[in-house]
Amino acid sequence: MRSESGVLRITIELVPLGDESRAEVLSEMYITNTGGNAERPTFGDYIATIDCGRDIGWRGVVYNFARLRKGPWELLREVLNERG
Repeated sequence: MRSESGVLRITIELVPLGDESRAEVLSEMYITNTGGNAERPTFGDYIATIDCGRDIGWRGVVYNFARLRKGPWELLREVLNERG
């Protein structure tokens, strides 16, 4: 685990012909709650990083995400929009 605060891990795997025994992790993204938005506790700030030997390292930040109103897929969409 990357942090004591909340972490989401998004894993992209290649599963050749649906054979799980041949599955290979291509990349992983970690989205970490920074724990910082004390003035607005229903909103969160998040740092996203991509770890992959074949991908360049990337880091992005999403501020003021409405974490109680939106879910993990919306957070992932905002992270990917941040990446451009």
